[in-house]
Amino acid sequence: MFTVVLVLHFLTIRGTEISAQSDTVIDASVGQDVHFRVDIPCTDCNEVTFEILSSIDAILASWAMDKLMQQHPLYEGRLHWRRNGSVVLSNVQVNDSHRYRISIYSISTDAKETYFYLHVFEPVSKPVITKTGNCLSPNITLICSVSTGTNVTFCWEIHSLTRDINRTCHGPELVINHVNEVEQYTCRCIATNRISNASSEKKELCHKSDGFLVVKILPCAILISIVIICYEIIQITRAKQYRRIKANLSDRGHIDHSRGEGLMFTKKNDISESLILTAEAVKPLP
Repeated sequence: MFTVVLVLHFLTIRGTEISAQSDTVIDASVGQDVHFRVDIPCTDCNEVTFEILSSIDAILASWAMDKLMQQHPLYEGRLHWRRNGSVVLSNVQVNDSHRYRISIYSISTDAKETYFYLHVFEPVSKPVITKTGNCLSPNITLICSVSTGTNVTFCWEIHSLTRDINRTCHGPELVINHVNEVEQYTCRCIATNRISNASSEKKELCHKSDGFLVVKILPCAILISIVIICYEIIQITRAKQYRRIKANLSDRGHIDHSRGEGLMFTKKNDISESLILTAEAVKPLP
């Protein structure tokens, strides 16, 4: 009985074609051609079949006497047979990740089968770091993301001036408590999968400009707001006092206009100016 041995095989890439040995795990990039090699002499081959082995096994193509006998419509133009029994699958995609079998039938010998395991990955794009939090918040959260990539693993490198690089691989999110830290840190995200890797630009946790905004601009803005609020309170209080004095004058007496004395404002409609009232101008009611 045929026994399949899984071995992670390092592939030889020739241009855009990958040459893969049998009984191996084949890692390919989207768009490459995969050459499924067989080391079986095919001097009297009667038929060669190429099958996909998944939840439902299916023959993708078969050749007999150097002629293509059948081909699955979804693989039309992508499968090519070579005289030694090898098969080339061109322009592989992520959904081509399956187990495959090449069967060679000959007149003189029994059928010989060769198995392959294909995994197709989309290369990772350059990661981008998004930061939430600032110098005032106790924690700063960094989130790493990529626009393309299959089965991506995220790692972080934390750099400082006095310490060694700290590397951690616990997902795309990194939370750092910087309340008690006095050093300036920068972080970088590395995204990898089995065929590619890419690194982001370095990101500062607490930029100097952030500190300037917090230490200089924010207190000034708070002070200005307090001054404006106090001014409004004073204006409202003076307006209430004016209305109360005017009401008292109406209740307690009248003004002697013949003497030309009475109420006088230095500015019209200005409730903040002094109210001049002479003693002779106010007479008590009978």
